[in-house]
Amino acid sequence: DLVLAYNQITGALSSELSKLTNLETLWIEDSAITGSIPRGIRQLSSLERVILARGKFSGSIPSGLQEFSDLRELDLSFNQMEGTLPDPLAELPR
Repeated sequence: DLVLAYNQITGALSSELSKLTNLETLWIEDSAITGSIPRGIRQLSSLERVILARGKFSGSIPSGLQEFSDLRELDLSFNQMEGTLPDPLAELPR
């Protein structure tokens, strides 16, 4: 798990994040991290929870998240992201 919630870390998420291929939880809620979600996130196919709520993320919602068979929670609320969620993602509990 990678938990960076409730902090004042600034800057963007590194593309190196994609090397954490066994990551199951990415939780960066209520942080000062800015920029877009790296496209490499789609390589993290073991993700079960992605919580990026109440942040400063912008840009489009990364494609490929709907292909994560273990994903059961996705929260991108209260950011400056744009685009629509693919139907399978819109049906997740959060």
